[in-house]
Amino acid sequence: MAAAMDVYTPSCTNNCTGKKHFEERKWNAVALCAWDIMLGNCAICRDHIKVHCIECQANQASATSEESTFAWGVCNQAFHFHCISHWLKTWQVCLLDNSEWDFQKYRP
Repeated sequence: MAAAMDVYTPSCTNNCTGKKHFEERKWNAVALCAWDIMLGNCAICRDHIKVHCIECQANQASATSEESTFAWGVCNQAFHFHCISHWLKTWQVCLLDNSEWDFQKYRP
């Protein structure tokens, strides 16, 4: 089977006829992107996702835990729960990718 395949040689040494050894007909690029929620920031208030949002910082009486509550959408974007709640009162789409917002996870 190896003899039937044409092999690409980068330089032409002997009997270079200009004939292509192979032709690229289709190329599919594949990429993987990962985002660590523990290192990210809320795109609405720009505060770290693990600390209280602006609303919780302003109202210290409601901030009973050390960490803030965040919401994760089906589009895999994460925001502070208060921030995305205010956003969704006006728009029903994700702030970052403009897809319809639906809660995937909610972590108190």
